[in-house]
Amino acid sequence: MKSGPGAMKISFLAPLTLGGLLALSFLLAGIVHWAMWGYWDERPSFVDKLTGADEILGLSMVEFDDDGLARARPERDELLAREARSCQQLESNLCLEGRVLTGLERHVGHAAHLPEVDRSLVEELSRVIRYPRQQPKTGLVVHYRVGMSRYLLLVYRTGEVSNDRYLFAEELFQLPTGGGITKLEQIQYYWEFAGLEGVTWRLIWMPIFAIFVGGWALFWVAKVRSRAL
Repeated sequence: MKSGPGAMKISFLAPLTLGGLLALSFLLAGIVHWAMWGYWDERPSFVDKLTGADEILGLSMVEFDDDGLARARPERDELLAREARSCQQLESNLCLEGRVLTGLERHVGHAAHLPEVDRSLVEELSRVIRYPRQQPKTGLVVHYRVGMSRYLLLVYRTGEVSNDRYLFAEELFQLPTGGGITKLEQIQYYWEFAGLEGVTWRLIWMPIFAIFVGGWALFWVAKVRSRAL
C-alpha cells in the first residue's frame, strides 16, 4: 500500500474535490431547471397575498375569447371542485389554478360561497393585460381588499408555446381610488403535459454529479498509470 506525501495529498484532496463537484452539480442542475421551467425550485405563487387579505370580495373562473377578452364561466362551482381535485396529489403537475384556490380556502373556507367578480371589472382587466408569447385560454380572477386598498389577482394558462409546453402566469393589479387598473407584479413559468413534467432539479443533479465523479475518477486512474510507466 502506497504511503507518503503523495498518498496524503490524494486523501486530503478527495473530500474537497467531491464537495466541490457536488456544489457545482447543484448549481448546474438549478440553472438547467430554471432554463426549462422558469423557476429555481418550487413553483412561485402570489397565494400569500390572498392569505394576508382583510376581505375576499369575489372569485370568478374565466375564459378568454380570440380577442383576449376575459369572460366569467357560468360553471364556476364545478370548475372549483375540479381544480381542487388536481391538487390532491402531492406536487401534481396539474396543480396550477388549484394552488391559489387551496390557499384561498385555507383563509376563507369553501370558495364556492364567494360572490362572482363584477363582470365589467373582469373585462376591464383583460383589456389592460399585455400577454406573453401565447394568448391565455382559461384562468381565474380574485378580487380582494387589504386595508383601504383593493386588488385583483389574475391567474391564467396559455395555449401551447411549443410541443406539449404551456405558460402559466399570475399577475397582481391594484385598483386605485381614482379609477383604472395598475399592474404591480407578475410571475410566469412553463409546465408540460405528456412531456418532461416530472423533471426536477433533484433528478437533474444526480446524473450531472455522476458524470463529474466518473470523469474525476478516470482522470486520477490515468494519472496513476502514467506515473507507473
